[in-house]
Amino acid sequence: ADSIADIATDYYRMRRWLSERNRYLYARAMIQKANVSVDYKDYKKAIEIISDVRQSVDGEYYDLIAKSDMVLARISFIKNESPSERIKLLKDAVDNYRRAGLKYKQADALNTLGAMYRIAHDMDSAFYYLSEAGELIDSLDKPELKATNLAYIAGSYYLNKEYDKAISTAQRAISVADNSIDMSEPKYVVCKSYLSKNDLDSAMIMLRDVKFDTLVPKEKLMHLSIMFSIAKVKEDYKSALDYQEKMNVITYEIKNASQDESMLSIKNKYEKRNYYDK
Repeated sequence: ADSIADIATDYYRMRRWLSERNRYLYARAMIQKANVSVDYKDYKKAIEIISDVRQSVDGEYYDLIAKSDMVLARISFIKNESPSERIKLLKDAVDNYRRAGLKYKQADALNTLGAMYRIAHDMDSAFYYLSEAGELIDSLDKPELKATNLAYIAGSYYLNKEYDKAISTAQRAISVADNSIDMSEPKYVVCKSYLSKNDLDSAMIMLRDVKFDTLVPKEKLMHLSIMFSIAKVKEDYKSALDYQEKMNVITYEIKNASQDESMLSIKNKYEKRNYYDK
């Protein structure tokens, strides 16, 4: 993917002087290249590319400016920086997608903005932007966006300790989604809400629908933590100990994977430095 992006950017760099269209395509290819750099955890390179894009496009290319804002917001999220900068970037992206008339992208950015306010524990702003996204999504035929929007709202209700609303909204999200959409998050919202209401039987029924083997490690950890909580309430010490041991194994695996990624990043930087030194 990185090589293809290089070819595309080189091609449009050669031809960008020929027409405005090629200049637009060059900038779009550069943004794609920045996304590839983020995938490879080369955030410095991605930021440099985005800086070049911002200098090369005119103000009327609102969609490209919005795309670049989303890349920078993604980098900020991965690096676990302060939510305030991400919120500013996402707001800019929402405004620029609106100017470009791209309702789908605007709604997606609004969803992400609402979720970001939820992370920042600003629940009033989270509900405001998620509701705004929901109104826009209702004018589109996009079940995946609607399901995501409802899932984020359900999670916000759960954090607000409005468990009945969390359960009903999460169940709506699950019913709206098609088979291609992962609905593990709203399912866990339902489970945790029932658990908070001390309705263990309903929580267990929801957990049976989750295919544990298909979950990624962090989702498995969430699943096991709920099972552990239920076992504790039931004073089922044998099951509680089993779940705790499984959680310890997965936590260890996640920690090792993170260290391996860090070493891979160091290896890539080392090889790149040697290449330029030559």
